[in-house]
Amino acid sequence: MKEPILHTDIFQYYFQFIQERMNIFWNRYEGKDQPWTKDKTFQDFKFTNVYRCLDRVSQYLIKEVIYVDQGKGLKEEDHLIRIILFKIFNKIDTWEAIEKAVGGRLTLQTFDKEKINRALKDKISQGTIFSNAYMMTGALYGGKNNDTFNSKHERYIHMLDKEFIKGGVMGSVLKCKTMEEMYKKLLGLTYVAEFLAYQYSIDLNYSPVFNFSEDSFVKAGVGAVRGIAKVCDLNGMTEEDFIKWTAHHYYGLIDMYDVNPRLLPGREMKLIDFQNCFCETDKLLREKNPAAGGNEMPSRIKNRFTPDHSKISLYFPPKWGNVMGSRIVKIKKK
Repeated sequence: MKEPILHTDIFQYYFQFIQERMNIFWNRYEGKDQPWTKDKTFQDFKFTNVYRCLDRVSQYLIKEVIYVDQGKGLKEEDHLIRIILFKIFNKIDTWEAIEKAVGGRLTLQTFDKEKINRALKDKISQGTIFSNAYMMTGALYGGKNNDTFNSKHERYIHMLDKEFIKGGVMGSVLKCKTMEEMYKKLLGLTYVAEFLAYQYSIDLNYSPVFNFSEDSFVKAGVGAVRGIAKVCDLNGMTEEDFIKWTAHHYYGLIDMYDVNPRLLPGREMKLIDFQNCFCETDKLLREKNPAAGGNEMPSRIKNRFTPDHSKISLYFPPKWGNVMGSRIVKIKKK
């Protein structure tokens, strides 16, 4: 395989991001007073965690959607329906409205598209029901097929009912032997594009239903593609090749850039996390080095940082073993 041509003066920001964002996480975890960083860019703008599994919505998914009551009473099909339906919207209050509409625990048996659609229509009057964490562009552009639905949420609920449940995709996913195979099955759904299929695959793999290696497959999102373009010339590699290359050379690279990020004990960064950090580096460089990447790149960071002092309980899939000393860890608060 060819080696990438690194823009070393730019690539350093990738590892600086990992170090500083982890420092912020640990400062908050250890109960230190805000500001949790001296870096003005991190004080002013919102950046996701280095580890995808640490972000608030991912934590809710793991603890309250997948392992609610430790996952007792949920069948394999129930896990799949719950995860995909939650991730379609990726908003906690939308999920809670859906469960209220079906009368409690959402399962394959209690899934009722008419009740869900009515609840979501009512919810829209209170504000958006979709997260902007990553855009579900398929429904915005009519998907891969023409349809007659008036609303975006109706398209997704119809897809889940007719294609995923009744169309056999769910059964095919349950038979998958690799994460890449699962990704390809999900990619066949009408309103699911490449990066969304990858995100869904990662989320399904959090569950007890699957146990694929998280380092076996990766797909670069749009933000990561932009970030990679800023830090290197791929020299014939794909973006996915470069993410794997970075993961493989991680310890040598942090030595070269003289950083030493404090990672999670018991949990190394996975390909999804390396991918995520390229996306965040793309954002960071808009402030730190606006000239990187050329004029065709976005020029500003959209989301400002708003500190959240609420308590957080960190929960990790039991199959991961002893992450941070226990499965449930509460953020310390003075």
